[in-house]
Amino acid sequence: MAVMKFRAWHKKAKRMFVCIGFESLTDGKGICYIKPEKLKNGPPILGDNAEDYEITQSTGLKDYFGVEIYEGDLVRPYEDDETLIRRVFWVQKKALWGVSVFSPHLIYLPLVDMGNPYKVVGNVFQNPEIKYKGHENFETA
Repeated sequence: MAVMKFRAWHKKAKRMFVCIGFESLTDGKGICYIKPEKLKNGPPILGDNAEDYEITQSTGLKDYFGVEIYEGDLVRPYEDDETLIRRVFWVQKKALWGVSVFSPHLIYLPLVDMGNPYKVVGNVFQNPEIKYKGHENFETA
């Protein structure tokens, strides 16, 4: 059985943390537990409000260099055009990880079907300046 891994982008601190656990509370708030060594002072929790951070899940796949690929990561084929950057996202209707494409008839390609090994070049949170190919509305995929 695969271990589910998560990371958390803290919107106010503008930092990415590895999530070692999180807890949703009934009042809409939540707590994300992060690795203690990532903190200089204070308890190993990240916020007390789920709106303070974005949680992203690991795809369970790694890029060409062994870097784990997460939801929201920006990837490009390792040996192809450096401008062909795509966003990784969960395709709810198909229950699979996909990458964005720009086509009038296609919103995504399955992440595992690309054939060419990928290279992670950033993510949508820490690298908003990197432009990627494809649609913005992943909810319709």
